[in-house]
Amino acid sequence: MINVQLDRVTVVGSFKQASAEKLGEYLRPIGWQDMSFDWEHGIVDGYVLKRLLNGDDTETVAVIVKNQYQTTWRLDTSNHFVTNDEKSKVLKALALFENRHLSRIDIAFDFINMENSGMKHRFVKPNVTVSEIKGESLWIRGRNGKLQTLYAGKRKSLSLFRYYDKIAEQKRHRKEILEGIVSWERLELQVRAERTTEWLLNSRAMLSYFKMPQEYNLGPKDRAMLMALNNGAVAYSELAKATAAKYRKLAKNNLGFDDSWAKKAYEILCKKQVDLQMEINSFLSLIK
Repeated sequence: MINVQLDRVTVVGSFKQASAEKLGEYLRPIGWQDMSFDWEHGIVDGYVLKRLLNGDDTETVAVIVKNQYQTTWRLDTSNHFVTNDEKSKVLKALALFENRHLSRIDIAFDFINMENSGMKHRFVKPNVTVSEIKGESLWIRGRNGKLQTLYAGKRKSLSLFRYYDKIAEQKRHRKEILEGIVSWERLELQVRAERTTEWLLNSRAMLSYFKMPQEYNLGPKDRAMLMALNNGAVAYSELAKATAAKYRKLAKNNLGFDDSWAKKAYEILCKKQVDLQMEINSFLSLIK
């Protein structure tokens, strides 16, 4: 199953009151809670709006935090309001800000219980021979050595791609995985500033780069040997004649990339692009 959705929107603005400390006096009575967390070795104060789940579990609906080294504040929300009360509390918080503007949009593509799952996809750009570019890609692996998150693009760039194991992320946050979900991988686009109006164009570009190397159709032993031959760690001349012939044939048959996930996701994006734009427009109307 593949799904695409607006996953996050960020609004930036200045607090209308002269003293930012007064913000809590307005937010607490309408259901927001105080929040502090460590951000780059400093404590950042903010406010969080939570949703009560089963038992004592909660889920974050939105957060408000001061931008580091700036006078502005930002409000982050998934815009997935379950009730009108949640939406009302976010609107009341937004009303406290002036010079509001949309500063970030995240578009998420979810791949659930897909064939060839296992974090095998990579970002492959035309005319680039390696998928990891120093300074532009970041690989994060779990304790078992398996890839959990892959970033493409610089952190401060206006467009950033993210590919990660959603089940691993949910488990880190101690969230329950719905029954029947065996694999769940998420491809995410983050666009900032003026690029927020180009979310569709950037989504299409991201999908065009999202591919699985054909060698992942092979078993681990053959895949490891091909990778060793490709990067020069092993030479064909070191292998027995029959073994060398086998891997030359495998290398020839497994050149290139499989983009079937991206093609299916692109079809769904085309079907939902009008609804997604309406959802974005709806949020934009709230901040004007």
